Amino acid sequence: GPYDAETVDSFEAGLRSDWFGNRLRINPTVFYSLYKDKQEQIIEAGGAATDTTTLNAADATLYGAELEVFAAPTEALELRFSVGYLDTEYDEFGARLPTAPDTITDVSNLAQLLRAPEWNISAGFRYALPLGPGTLVLNGDWDYVDETITSPRTLLYGVTDGRDIIDSGSRFDFSAGYHFEEGIGVLESAQLTAFVKDAFESDAGRIAATLDVGPFFFGVLAPHRLYGVELTVNF
Repeated sequence: GPYDAETVDSFEAGLRSDWFGNRLRINPTVFYSLYKDKQEQIIEAGGAATDTTTLNAADATLYGAELEVFAAPTEALELRFSVGYLDTEYDEFGARLPTAPDTITDVSNLAQLLRAPEWNISAGFRYALPLGPGTLVLNGDWDYVDETITSPRTLLYGVTDGRDIIDSGSRFDFSAGYHFEEGIGVLESAQLTAFVKDAFESDAGRIAATLDVGPFFFGVLAPHRLYGVELTVNF
């Protein structure tokens, strides 16, 4: 069926600053957003398949803060860090509950905003050391994402299996590479890199995305630890 336009009033304030000859960058930001007639997709079982309905189910308020920091304490070393905090709530959320399918019930006190983790944190480094005809480059990255809700089913329907909740988790990526910058024969440059992604995840049991509609459940698994060697050449 038809549905109305979604509107949002968004306000943001922040600072972009460089210090000590661009060796330190600090970028704080705060924001506030107010949604009206927020469009929500309700996915439910429909016979042997699924039905997806878009409704102007909700009004919502979001606010939070972000901080990005970059530092280069030496010519060889770069450090980076970022953190984001997000607070969300539905001011109104109209839903048809299984216990009252003919009535629109305000469930804003139960629902949580979808795909809106409270915390996001990342940190990393890059170290580049001139060595022989090229440069040895080391990289490391850590990312953390808080618990994420992917559908309102658990909260609205009183289901406790938790299939629509992605647990909080961390990821570590590392790489070591050698960059030939002076060229080799006909090659202008070349890079040889060894890497490992999600270094401490030893199995494929971690859920990365879900779609839960009651009798039907689709779960996407995150890849397990991946490692390899990569060669890049430029002619």
